[in-house]
Amino acid sequence: MKILFVCKYNRFRSKVAEAIFNSLNKNKEIKAESAGMTVDVIRPYIEPMVLDIVNKKGYAMKDSRSRQLTRELIEKGKFDLIIISANNVEPEFFYKIDKKIKVIQWPVKDCSSLDEECIINSVNEIESNVKKLVKELKS
Repeated sequence: MKILFVCKYNRFRSKVAEAIFNSLNKNKEIKAESAGMTVDVIRPYIEPMVLDIVNKKGYAMKDSRSRQLTRELIEKGKFDLIIISANNVEPEFFYKIDKKIKVIQWPVKDCSSLDEECIINSVNEIESNVKKLVKELKS
């Protein structure tokens, strides 16, 4: 099984979901990646505060560069599940590419790079969602 976590820029929410999932998931048959609907060319990296908060929770983020979501990535990636970990990305985009694709949306709020409380709350929300997902996939 392959999972793709998606958010707007692949700088925060989808990267956090990917890192937490890959840390908690022990099933080697399940792989997770992440991408963003677009890349912020000015800041194509994960904010240091996000890295710090996630690392303090014990999760390592391997890749700090943003990754652009493309039609080719979806078609060649052969993802079984796309999880939109954002409140500002519409699922309809994915159905235009593949009507049979399974899409779940976690409407996680985006945060200012300086809003530590918002980032902590969003990371906690993502962590909770990922833990539920990992448990569901074990069943």
